[in-house]
Amino acid sequence: MEIQKELAAKILSITTKIQENYPELSKYLNEMPDTFSNENKSSINSRNLEEYYESLQIVLKKYMLEHTEGLPDIERNVLQSHPRPDADRLLDTPMFTIDLPSAIERIKQEAEWLSGKHNAITLMKSEMMRIVLIAIHKGNEMKMHQSDGPISLQILEGKLKFIAEDMPVVLTKGQLITLHENIKHGLIAIEETTFLLTMVNLQSK
Repeated sequence: MEIQKELAAKILSITTKIQENYPELSKYLNEMPDTFSNENKSSINSRNLEEYYESLQIVLKKYMLEHTEGLPDIERNVLQSHPRPDADRLLDTPMFTIDLPSAIERIKQEAEWLSGKHNAITLMKSEMMRIVLIAIHKGNEMKMHQSDGPISLQILEGKLKFIAEDMPVVLTKGQLITLHENIKHGLIAIEETTFLLTMVNLQSK
């Protein structure tokens, strides 16, 4: 019964996300198996719930992967990276804590980091805000782009050059920079660098 409650909570979370952020996918919510109807509650089992939840995950991730053209390379990497063991963890809770040293160690053990230019993982995502942990190898860059909302960037390890409106700023461990919306910016890693990127969604107001 506890497993069914957990799966039901996950289904509620992902269906709410689809309804609020991707209404064009709402048609898939109508394909709920008949065993979920009130008349057949007795036939509901964990497998039914798990299969339905997984089907929604697949639909949502496929849609997001098909709509990454306008995203910066590193943000696209968050979506395109391989599934993680805790990929179904809740990203939006009233309060959450995370062990950053462990998270950094983890993303630096993954194939995307070992064979690529960078790696990233979304730590928290709500309607209003998103926090992403990013690790980038020395010499690599995030090309110039702009965000629809304010951002902050906090250096956890290393050194990078942050460029906004052609004004470069060198940031090192422990430093933080903020930027208003609609300002073109990019960065270059002077050293192997890990940082937290926080993005605010003004459209949620």
